[in-house]
Amino acid sequence: MRIYRIASDRDLDELIRTARSTVGFEDIITRISRIVEDVRIRGDEAVIEYTERLDGVKLSRGELYISSDNLRGFIEKVDRDLIDSLGGLARRVKDVESPIAELVRKPTRVRTGYGVEVENIFEPIERVACYIPGGLAPYISTAIMCGVTARMAGVRRLVALLPPKALTGAMAAAIAIAGFDGVYRIGGPHGIAALAYGTESIERVDKIAGPGGIYVTAAKAIVSRIVGIDMLAGPTELLIYIDLEGLEDSVSWHLAAQAEHGDSVMLLVVTPRGDIAESLARYIERLSGDKKGRLFERVSRLLGIAITDTPERAFELINRMAPEHVEICSRSREAVENIRNYGVLIDGCASTAINDYYSGANHILPTMSWARWRGGLSILDFVVLRRRVYYRGSHDDLRRITESVRAIAMAEGFTAHLESIYRGGVIDG
Repeated sequence: MRIYRIASDRDLDELIRTARSTVGFEDIITRISRIVEDVRIRGDEAVIEYTERLDGVKLSRGELYISSDNLRGFIEKVDRDLIDSLGGLARRVKDVESPIAELVRKPTRVRTGYGVEVENIFEPIERVACYIPGGLAPYISTAIMCGVTARMAGVRRLVALLPPKALTGAMAAAIAIAGFDGVYRIGGPHGIAALAYGTESIERVDKIAGPGGIYVTAAKAIVSRIVGIDMLAGPTELLIYIDLEGLEDSVSWHLAAQAEHGDSVMLLVVTPRGDIAESLARYIERLSGDKKGRLFERVSRLLGIAITDTPERAFELINRMAPEHVEICSRSREAVENIRNYGVLIDGCASTAINDYYSGANHILPTMSWARWRGGLSILDFVVLRRRVYYRGSHDDLRRITESVRAIAMAEGFTAHLESIYRGGVIDG
C-alpha cells in the first residue's frame, strides 16, 4: 500500500506518473507487433499455432468459428436463473441505450441557403467483432454489453471473439441472448489480428470493440491503423473519492471486487481527510490477515491512498487521471459537479459492480486516461455519421454563393475553388 500526500502540483504530477501500471506499454507494443504481423502474413496457420501455444487448445481451421445455430449444445445445461438474469441485464442495457437509438434513427435535413441542403444520416457499421475476455473468468456480462448495443445500432454482421476455453455454456447463452451471429474461438493478440486483417477462413471486420488485458489492448492499438476500434479498454481502474467516516468495510469490499480482475488493476482512494485514510489503511491491513486474506492482500499490495490538502485538489487529480470508474462516497454535491473526466461515475457510495451487472449503463469503458475525450461504449460506437449535401438551386444561386465565399477562397489562394462553384452544373427539378 502506498500513501501519497498531495499538497502541490508537483505532488500531483508524481502520483499521476506512478499510479498506473502502464510503464513499458511501448515495449509491449513492440512484442505484440510481431504476433500481429505474423498473423497478417501467415493467416490461419499462425492463428492455429498461437491458439495452441498461448491458449493450450489445438483447433483445426474448421473449429475456429461456431455459428449461433450451433451453440445450442453448449446452452442446454445452463441454469434457468442465469438465463433470466442475463435476459434482465440485456433489457436494462436496451432501456439505457433507447434514447440514443431514437436520436440516431431519425435523419435530419438543414437548409443552409441558396438551394443547398445538408442531410445528417447515421448508418450502422457493416461488420463488427466484440472481444470478450476470458483469461481469468468468462466475462458473460461483457458479451451482453457489447452485443446488445451493437445490435441496437443495426450492425449487420456481428461476431464474438474470445479465448477458446471461455466458451462455456454460460458464455454461449450470453452470446445467444445478445444476438451474435457466431463466435470465433480465438483469444489474445492473434485473435485481434485475425479479425483485423482477415485470413483464409476468417472474414475481416470493420471495427473491433470490447475490453481486454494489456496484450489485447496493445494489439487493438496496433491494428487501429487499418480497422476501427472503440477505445483502449485495458486493465481495470477504480478510483474512490471519500470524505465520510465509517465506510471502511464498504470501501474495502468495493476495492476487493475490482482486485478480482488480477494484479494489473489500478486501485486508488482519494480523500481530503487524513483520518479517513489512516482508518481505511488499518482496516484493509487487518482484513489481509483473515481467511479471505489472499484477495485483501492483493488490495493492500495494489492500493494507493492519496490525501489531498483540499477537496478541490482531489477533483483536479481525478480529472487529470480520467480513470475508468469513479465512486463517490460523499454527501456533498461538489464532487459530482466538479469531477468531469471518467468512464463512469457511481454516486451514493455504491459499488462499481452495480454498474457491471445491474444498472444497464455499459461497463465497457475507457482506461489509460482515454476518458478525457470519450465515454463508455454506446450505440454511437457502432454507427457512422454520413452527411449528404444536396444542391437544387439556380445559376443565380450559384452566383450568390460564389460572392458569399469569395473572400475565403481568395484568402486561401484557391481561385479554382471559386471558379468551380460559379461554373457548377444545375439540375432542373
